[in-house]
Amino acid sequence: MDITDSKELFLQVRTAHRLVVSYYKRVHQLICDVTNDESLDLDFHTWGPLDFSRPCQRLTNVFDSWEWDFVPGISTGYMFKKLENNKTLQRGDWLLVFHVISDTGISDFGNINNTDPIDLEVSAESARSVLRCYLVALHEPLELEIEDQLWAGLYDIDCVDEPVKAHLHDSWEVYGCCFEVNFENLTEVDAAKKLIEKIVKYRNAILPIDENNNSGMNP
Repeated sequence: MDITDSKELFLQVRTAHRLVVSYYKRVHQLICDVTNDESLDLDFHTWGPLDFSRPCQRLTNVFDSWEWDFVPGISTGYMFKKLENNKTLQRGDWLLVFHVISDTGISDFGNINNTDPIDLEVSAESARSVLRCYLVALHEPLELEIEDQLWAGLYDIDCVDEPVKAHLHDSWEVYGCCFEVNFENLTEVDAAKKLIEKIVKYRNAILPIDENNNSGMNP
């Protein structure tokens, strides 16, 4: 590589890092705008990278880690909750998980391990950037750990164009559904409003039915 090509390469590296941070800022703002809306009334619960690990702690030998661990935002889950109380899970409680998939060529094609990006089977042009929204509602009180027992089964739910209530566990009355939106469709001024409306629609479809044959919450 000659000096001209080398300069162009590192210009792209600097630009890429700035674009990634700008992208994260906009994704986080969108999620905040949605979850702070009164019609959802959600509390933050937890987050984590889904396809790779978090960057290692400072006393861990960083060179034993995967380079992919330095981009945890490439595939992350953000869980929010609406609970009657924080001690036990009650009928009518519900959860919302945002799965931010920056590159379906990585997240949707199995374990890529620590593959060099230039060797990935799916090109960046062929991949997509999507936001998957998983919703879960309890139809009975349960003593469960949200992270270990409810979050673990979420990602088996198929994304659907219209809300279809799926029974998630054989032993528990827990139901869920999922939809996804391409990120390019979330850049409009009213993107948060449209996303909230869709979440409310899917949420109401899986909440338990009350005595008046209505879902547990109103739009």
